[in-house]
Amino acid sequence: SALRLYRSILLTHKRKLPTDLRALGDSYVRDEFRAHRNVNPAQALEFLQCWTQYLATLKQQPSVRGTHLHDEQLASMNGDQVNRLADLQRTAYDLGEKEEDPLPK
Repeated sequence: SALRLYRSILLTHKRKLPTDLRALGDSYVRDEFRAHRNVNPAQALEFLQCWTQYLATLKQQPSVRGTHLHDEQLASMNGDQVNRLADLQRTAYDLGEKEEDPLPK
């Protein structure tokens, strides 16, 4: 169920993420799950599959590091999702974990 997945993600954030990134991650997850409460069944299925994949990836990582999205993943996002992702990336860079320059502002 969506609630079980949501709780599992938050619990994994608690176990895996440093405090500053945990607050950011928890906030992002909360906002995304709220925004997708009333979507059609096909969108809900895709949403839950993506978050299930995120959870599996996070659990497998010995340390938390972001990965680059494939072109297909970016192409499947709508404009709002791309903007939210860019905002999330900028915020993460602002927290001090810089390896590359953030997306252009």
